Amino acid sequence: RYNEDVLAWHKANHNLKCGSLDGRTSESIFKFVVNSEEDLKEIESDFVDKFGISCNRVWLMPEGASRQELAQKRQMVVELCKDKGYNYSDRLQVVIWDKVVGV
Repeated sequence: RYNEDVLAWHKANHNLKCGSLDGRTSESIFKFVVNSEEDLKEIESDFVDKFGISCNRVWLMPEGASRQELAQKRQMVVELCKDKGYNYSDRLQVVIWDKVVGV
């Protein structure tokens, strides 16, 4: 869910150390599932640019509910990450168990 107050808190408190604020931490990352290059425009305008999130805290992963779907989008997402300086993450539950849900 999109909650501007929560996003602003994570952005403002990015220098807190683990264990601060009663055990809460701001070692937050912002992870987004990408289906197309158009998704990146929305991610950047609604999150990254709006809240000034540094690229090292942004992770992109390809959308896909099967290994085959991931394989079709993986290269595109990797190239977006390389171009923008974002981090890449695969959807390991799909890579390992394929179409299994709830693992």
